[in-house]
Amino acid sequence: VLADALKPVDHAWLVTFADVFDLQVGPTSNGAELRRLLNQAAPGRGKTLWDTLFAGVSLVAGLDGRAMVMVVSDGQEGTRKTGWLDESHAIDLLRRGEVMVSAIQPRSVVVSPTALERAARATGGAVFETARNTHLADQLTELLDECRLGYVLTFTPAGVKRDDGWHKLSVRLKNRAGKATARDGYYAGMR
Repeated sequence: VLADALKPVDHAWLVTFADVFDLQVGPTSNGAELRRLLNQAAPGRGKTLWDTLFAGVSLVAGLDGRAMVMVVSDGQEGTRKTGWLDESHAIDLLRRGEVMVSAIQPRSVVVSPTALERAARATGGAVFETARNTHLADQLTELLDECRLGYVLTFTPAGVKRDDGWHKLSVRLKNRAGKATARDGYYAGMR
């Protein structure tokens, strides 16, 4: 679905992860090539979700335009530490960056947010569940369009210290139709 939604102005990378991180292709806007490689990918276990998110974000950070990392995973993070990063360090790094993380995961039976949901929330991204989701293709195309066509608003807060760390943030539209997507907060000064 994502491969079909790419336009010539888009640049995509495909990274698979299990025992090793493997850059399959990128940057490309060739949907057929991405689709072929995705069909060859096999599920596996190995690298942690947090290491994978950091690797994906690092790959696109600093590029011109808006960047999004789309992860297809079960959304769970094992209890045994097998990678470099733990959740608190990874979320901290994701919050400090400008890359949005979105995900496709199976329908969760877990009541609390999955690891992917926590990562998406920290970056202003979205999580889509695959089970019984007949609108997934439309939702993913809409997400890519929003990333392509949306714009980023910045602000300088008044009345807060400029170097005291993390501040929660809530954004909503007042008396306007539309949709606002925002991170769950921002860092003041500490980079």
